[in-house]
Amino acid sequence: MVVVGSLAGESLGINDKLGQLWFWFGHQGSEYLDLGRFWQFLLAVGLLFWLFLMFRALRPAFKIPDKRELSSLFLYAAVAIPVFYLPPFSMGPRPISPL
Repeated sequence: MVVVGSLAGESLGINDKLGQLWFWFGHQGSEYLDLGRFWQFLLAVGLLFWLFLMFRALRPAFKIPDKRELSSLFLYAAVAIPVFYLPPFSMGPRPISPL
């Protein structure tokens, strides 16, 4: 749903069919995450749910000393991926002007 909605929104936003909703459903115009804020929110929720699933699946491995290190590495990677997508939430639709 996020992929199809984002692609449709980006196409409509680039062709100026969304009007004032371009930031929410079109594209934000950022460098590395070029999807609307609504789709970004759904992606972040999905990634946090994925993090919960990873934690639930890896929790039994933390009790086994031989598997604890590799399980921790997988969990750290699972935390880093959603964290990577969260900083653009602090940006608005207007660019920040340099001082």
